[in-house]
This record gives sequence, structure tokens and C-alpha cells, in this order.
Amino acid sequence: MRAAVAVWEGRISPVFDVSRRILILDVEERVIRGRSEENLPDQEPFRKAGRLRELGIETLICGAISRPMFQLLASFGIRVIPFTAGEVEDVIRTWLEGRLPSPRFAMPGCRCRGFGRHEVFEGSGYARQEGDKPTDSWPGRGCGRRGKGGWRRKGSFD
Repeated sequence: MRAAVAVWEGRISPVFDVSRRILILDVEERVIRGRSEENLPDQEPFRKAGRLRELGIETLICGAISRPMFQLLASFGIRVIPFTAGEVEDVIRTWLEGRLPSPRFAMPGCRCRGFGRHEVFEGSGYARQEGDKPTDSWPGRGCGRRGKGGWRRKGSFD
């Protein structure tokens, strides 16, 4: 498996959309067999996502990411673990142990598994688990102002 980590000065890059560098990990059975760094193309989303696809990236660990960029990566078959913060080596170790996403590495200000506004991006690893059935709305976790419920906040914009 080939994974990429958006990096900036030894930490997870805060915003993937403007990240210029990734650390590429070649992993077999949760052991890193190779690593290299790669500069990313400019901030044009399609070129950036296309480069990840060319490199054979299957999983991307990053900080904040825009929904359009996330959806573009997902359309290329790349699993994204977003809203991650921390020292790169600590995050990688936790990911290899199968414990990412983790509240310990949630971006500052992100509550409830890293999604401050309770939005969940499909494929991010934060919501459904394998075997769950798709639904039109995501169940709430009961940790926001409105308690349990879907992210559509009934009555707000219906």
C-alpha cells in the first residue's frame, strides 16, 4: 500500500489544498518499507489530485481539506483521513497501529472526532465502518449543541 502524508516543518500540513509537500510511505503489513518526499504541483486541485493518483497513493493523511478537493480525491479512489494535526512521526505511528483517526490528533477547534460542524465526508474513516448501510443523512453523536440527530439540523434549512 502506498500512503501520503501532507507535511510542513515536521508536522501535518494545516491545509491540504495549499500544501506543497508530501511524505510518501510504502507500507506492507503495517511496516514502512520505503519513504520519500515529493513536491506537489501548484494549488490547482485537479493537478494536485492527479499527481497523487499518478504516484499510486491509496491513503492521504492531511489537515483541513475543502469538500471539493476531498470529493475529487475520493473520485480517484484515494481514501482521505482529514483534519489531522501533530508531529508527522507520531501520526504515522498511530496510523500504522490502526488508531487513526484519533481525538489525540484532531485539529485544534475540531471536536467530536475532528468535525467541528458535524459534517462527515464519506470515506474519511470518521463515520461509517465497513458493513454499515448507506443513508441519506449521517447520525449525530450527541456531542453538539443540538444533541443527537442528523447533520442536516432539522428545522434549520429544510
